[in-house]
Amino acid sequence: MLVIDKSGSMNGEKLELSKAAAIAAVGMLGPLDSVGVIAFDDGHDEVISLQRVGDRAHRIKDRIKRIGPGGGTNMETGLKRGYEQLLKSKASVKHLIVLTDGQTAGSGYQKLSSDMRKRDITTTAVAVGADASKSLLQEIATRGDGKYYQANNPKAIPKIFMKETRRVMRPLVFESDSGLQLVQNEHHEIMTGIDPSMPPITGYVLTTLKENPLVEAPLLAPLPGAPNNTVLAAWTYGLGRTVAFTTDSGQRWASSWADWGDRDKFFVQMIRWSMRPLLDQGNFTVATQMRDGQLDVNVQAVTPQGDFINNLSMGGALIGDDNDEQGELTFEQTGPGRYRASLPLEKTGTYLLGIQPGPGMGILRTGVNIPYSAEYRDTTTNESLLASLAAIKPAGGQPGELVRLPENSQQWSQFTQANHFRRDLPPGRSLTGVWPTTVLIAACLFFFDILNRRLQIPWDVISAQLAKLRLTKTTAEIATPAIARLQATKRQARERTAPTWLPPQPDESPAAVDRVRGDVATNAAAPNEPAPIAPSVAPPVPTAEAEDYSDRLLKKLREVRAKERDKRG
Repeated sequence: MLVIDKSGSMNGEKLELSKAAAIAAVGMLGPLDSVGVIAFDDGHDEVISLQRVGDRAHRIKDRIKRIGPGGGTNMETGLKRGYEQLLKSKASVKHLIVLTDGQTAGSGYQKLSSDMRKRDITTTAVAVGADASKSLLQEIATRGDGKYYQANNPKAIPKIFMKETRRVMRPLVFESDSGLQLVQNEHHEIMTGIDPSMPPITGYVLTTLKENPLVEAPLLAPLPGAPNNTVLAAWTYGLGRTVAFTTDSGQRWASSWADWGDRDKFFVQMIRWSMRPLLDQGNFTVATQMRDGQLDVNVQAVTPQGDFINNLSMGGALIGDDNDEQGELTFEQTGPGRYRASLPLEKTGTYLLGIQPGPGMGILRTGVNIPYSAEYRDTTTNESLLASLAAIKPAGGQPGELVRLPENSQQWSQFTQANHFRRDLPPGRSLTGVWPTTVLIAACLFFFDILNRRLQIPWDVISAQLAKLRLTKTTAEIATPAIARLQATKRQARERTAPTWLPPQPDESPAAVDRVRGDVATNAAAPNEPAPIAPSVAPPVPTAEAEDYSDRLLKKLREVRAKERDKRG
């Protein structure tokens, strides 16, 4: 953290050299290093908050160039703000450089520097010119376990910043003449059968462990401490395996391993673990599936010749990203060469799955990712795809336009009024071949033509018969209603003109005949009884009105019959 004085007295060469020194210090830092810049006068200006350099070095340098002179000098607020940011950082080395050229207001600087040193933050003070608070700055550097520099010439500022940057930057190699006793951090196949009391080493290359749950660190060094104290690391990536051993094999740092009994065993096991599986171990396929809070693990085991491997005592374990064992897996054989295990798992995250197929076989390692529920997925707009679609130019038209809606929904109304259905495109046309239909019709006509020529169909006879049938049907349809009406008229006339002097007509129904037969039989049984005498009734004389009606009726009947003969003739 750089805390630079930008008061009015720093205007000119002092401030320009201070900015150049800060820019040079940023250039010396690596992408994993963090830097922050605070400029103070009466108050403080947080030019760059403490952040990793990464690929933003040019942006950080541009912000430093924009620092301009201000008013008075008060180092208190800028120094406290710098300490606050360093306290939040997780870096293993934290250092602050403060630079001023005048007398500063405020108090409690010595105690503040001592408190920061207790929290592993060192402080270096640079006094520019004869007017600076030399005694105060020297006291701050002493209690902060840093360096004090008196820069009478402003041109010395860049050199001081470069020196301090190199001093606090961690070297790539850590060495200790007293020796470093390695610690087995976790059980690993490489360390199987290795004595934990390994001979000490005197140095190793500092590395940073990859943040991945599939990365394992079996051996760690006690100094300088996490996260850069890994000596042995192993990583299973897809179907490959990688091993990193950060010390040597005995030439310089591990010279004491020459008389160690497990030395050869250690290196052989490390090399064999990183090699491909032996052919006699078989081929294993591991498939995982997460369903309803249950993790299902299926393993297919076959020999190199393609035969199934049965009756394996297979087991496994699941380890979370915090190196906490989640549970053991017990496999059961469900088919030829097929094994299955289930484990309830509800916590989301990335897990390492290790499976031991059987004695003498290598461990199968794979990763299991338990995602969040679908409703929590963060989806983004695929603007590149939308832009490529909008840039397509149709034939005879203009390319489209990608419309980006503003974040404020109240401004969307201006986009809803636009006509997104353009009318400047030519009408779409397409040709459809009609030759299949034409060929089908021609083939049908050709068939019927050949049929007519071969069979000699008498079309004139067929036409005459159809005409005759049509005429007969029409005559019958016309005659039937006329006869029905005539019969109804005759029936009504008969009922009106029936003579009243005629006796009633005898009933000829079967019941009446039986009844008459019974009466005849009775008369035959009693011959002495006289037969009943029918009453004598004089027949009435027909009247003139009845005769006129009968004549008219007969005349009408003759006319109807004459008309029917005319129609038939």
